[in-house]
Amino acid sequence: MTTILDLPDEIHLLIATNLHHKALFALIRVCRSFYSLYLGCLWSDLTVKQFTGNIILEPVVRTNAHLVEAITFSPSLSLDYYTIDFPRLHTLRLQGQLKHYYCETPLVQKTQFVRRHTNVRTLIYQHKDVISKELWEVVGTEWTLLEVFHFLGDITHDALDAFWRICSQVQELRLMG
Repeated sequence: MTTILDLPDEIHLLIATNLHHKALFALIRVCRSFYSLYLGCLWSDLTVKQFTGNIILEPVVRTNAHLVEAITFSPSLSLDYYTIDFPRLHTLRLQGQLKHYYCETPLVQKTQFVRRHTNVRTLIYQHKDVISKELWEVVGTEWTLLEVFHFLGDITHDALDAFWRICSQVQELRLMG
């Protein structure tokens, strides 16, 4: 007799992509086989926001960082999240509401985070937290795999050259606002 566990991995992936995160979370608690099949799908695309009431705690993110392929950080995240290494990270979204935030994370920590994640292929930047010239230079020189760059925000005058260098290197560019 064939069971759901006998389905090919492609079918399990199709099931996972059509489920909400809450349903995936419930599914991984059913049995060990479902846990191993669907845990990666639950963590593959992560959104972490400070001050939303349902933040994913930093130790939990750190434990599952090896499963994260895409991440959305809000501009108000604390320093701890920027010290985590995500070995499979290929998409980084720095997004938030378009207003000035109180930013707890020093720009040097964001720059170190960018230096540690050179395999990023997609960068989506959508908020008004002004990024330093050094960070744009790191992205332009060390992120050799960067293909997609979407930007909505502010650039300081001293960072313009580094910013335009990134724009000229990517295959897909979307400048908004």
